[in-house]
Amino acid sequence: MALASCMALTVFALFMTTTMASSLPNGHVVGDSAGWTTGVDYKKWASSQTFYVGEVLLFESKKKGDNVLEVSKVNFVLCKSSSPLARYAARSNLVKLTRPGPYYFITRSGGHCKKGQKLEIQVNSATVGLSFEMSSGAEMRIPVALLSFTLVFCIFVFVGTHALHHLLSVFLSILFF
Repeated sequence: MALASCMALTVFALFMTTTMASSLPNGHVVGDSAGWTTGVDYKKWASSQTFYVGEVLLFESKKKGDNVLEVSKVNFVLCKSSSPLARYAARSNLVKLTRPGPYYFITRSGGHCKKGQKLEIQVNSATVGLSFEMSSGAEMRIPVALLSFTLVFCIFVFVGTHALHHLLSVFLSILFF
């Protein structure tokens, strides 16, 4: 009975994680509905987002020629489009975030960069947890909290409340004393 309960909880936890992972987007539409154009406060937009390694940015240009260039910090500040790190010339461009740290994007179009059509983001390392690549190529992350809950539940089922209470008391005394 105890083993069946523990296995059922583990299967349920994995099912919920898979369901949640498939329903959550793994990317950001730059500028939301406005897209990649002038007149958008990209600094404000970026501050409302959290970026992780493995996610993608979708740059959707409203005008022909609003290219996306990934540039160095110096070229970002100066709005200098020479020597880009990467160039994206289509109206819709997907940019995969492959490393943690800062990314800098500008447009190549005329004076648009100086009018604010540029984006600076800070990309975080992947979330803490176990990662699995699914057959579809999508990545599924199982948060550490979910794994911890499942482990504690299984210990509870196998050893009972009294033993679990004792284990928790020992663990907490080690942490705080």
